[in-house]
Amino acid sequence: MPNEESVSEPLLYADLFCGCGGMSLGFEQTGFECVGAIDKNEHAVATYASNIGTTPLQGDVTNYSADELLDKFGIERGELDVLIACAPCQGFSQHQNKHDFDHDERNTLVSFSAELAVEIQPEFFVIENVPELVRGSKEKYWARTYEILKQAGYLVEHDILNAADFGVPQRRKRAIIVARRDGRLVELPDACTEEPRTVRDAIGDLPAVEAGETHDTDSMHQAPNHTSRIVTMLNHIPNDGGSWMDIPEPHQDEFWLDSMKKRAKKGDTGSFCDTYGRMHWDRPAGTITRKSSTPSCGRYVHPEQNRNITVREAARLQSFPDSWIFEGPFISWYEQNGNAVPPKLGEAIAEKIRELRPITDKGARQMTFDAL
Repeated sequence: MPNEESVSEPLLYADLFCGCGGMSLGFEQTGFECVGAIDKNEHAVATYASNIGTTPLQGDVTNYSADELLDKFGIERGELDVLIACAPCQGFSQHQNKHDFDHDERNTLVSFSAELAVEIQPEFFVIENVPELVRGSKEKYWARTYEILKQAGYLVEHDILNAADFGVPQRRKRAIIVARRDGRLVELPDACTEEPRTVRDAIGDLPAVEAGETHDTDSMHQAPNHTSRIVTMLNHIPNDGGSWMDIPEPHQDEFWLDSMKKRAKKGDTGSFCDTYGRMHWDRPAGTITRKSSTPSCGRYVHPEQNRNITVREAARLQSFPDSWIFEGPFISWYEQNGNAVPPKLGEAIAEKIRELRPITDKGARQMTFDAL
């Protein structure tokens, strides 16, 4: 029997806008315990329940008060160690139409989450979102959020972190914000010193599959189907980093769209050169998005095989383990995966929080909460 002093209570977290559970998985892997979660997407909720083991509320978090969430999660105000709020990021995206931006209700969800946090009173409040949240013309939403937290006595740290610096085989820059109650020390995780993991590291050992095929040993190692024209086009794109721009001249008239011809003529391809692009074996992948099932939406084609990456490959590039199973229809698997926080990035955040507040202090901290 361990002696009484060595027994520790787990640190508790709740996840708003939990999606399929990427951030939560990072906290779970660090020893945190989930008391509740919520998301609107039914398929993400099902995936979260299957893999994390907690069934989230399915619904719009804006329809709940702080007291209602506390009741649903079975905790008291001030008892929660970490509240996570990774609100939908599309409203902040650089691709958002500038005329729609100010009217996108998703832009208010970050400050709404901060108001909930102030009422729920977790010790730590964690936000992940696109970099546009904390820079440029979109900073006004962050300024409001910061002011809400500051006025409530939270000390706030934020920066733009690259998931590739934390063991994720993917270049994915995100705004990470961590706030702590009562003005106490708060820090963001330090980047690891190892070489970034590459596409080869992540998926190089997976067996080959054809477009539209599912490998018989893994239901998630399923590739999207392509027309015969797309498969033939991909066959003309060089392995290991080629794209539509590298299609040999004799085949360009057949496969280049008018928009491709115009861009090639101008020499102004920008990020458009990534469309119908193969991944590079020995580099981290580019950002894995909800559109990673479609070769026309980015550099999502396998480095050698004539198909887009499978769901398992996309999940590995997000740092999900092979035990992870997505629920719902096939196309939603890519959407859930692309919308998720890479678990390894979540794990780094969770580890830093544990370092700042050792788990053995939980009992003493609870006595302080009870006195509030």
